[in-house]
Amino acid sequence: MHDAARQLIDLVIISDIPLLFSPGKVGLAALMVANEESAVRIDFMGYVKKRFDDKNLEQFERLATELIELSKMLKGLRKGEYGCGANENLDMTILKRAHKKLKKCRAWGEKKKKKKRKAEEMAEGEK
Repeated sequence: MHDAARQLIDLVIISDIPLLFSPGKVGLAALMVANEESAVRIDFMGYVKKRFDDKNLEQFERLATELIELSKMLKGLRKGEYGCGANENLDMTILKRAHKKLKKCRAWGEKKKKKKRKAEEMAEGEK
């Protein structure tokens, strides 16, 4: 079940889903989808319901509907929905190269330097 969930997460990373849902919800939904295909069944919704008190029933219902919707989206990833494309033909080396280029992008590096400069200027101004 773990391997099937990891394969789904690999597809999620190159889709639009991380922009729509939090990582915890994506991980739980991936486990739920992998659970449907495995021989051993785990009641994830029962676990989630137990984590909520009787007072928070409304929050549980909202989370349950989100997880069901997300599970449907994860099942659609294999068909190429949600920005994923045909995953067998996807070259991960190209994606990794693009990720490295984005990571080294100037705009990201300058923000950190500006914060350090402002902190240093403020420290000098106080002396």
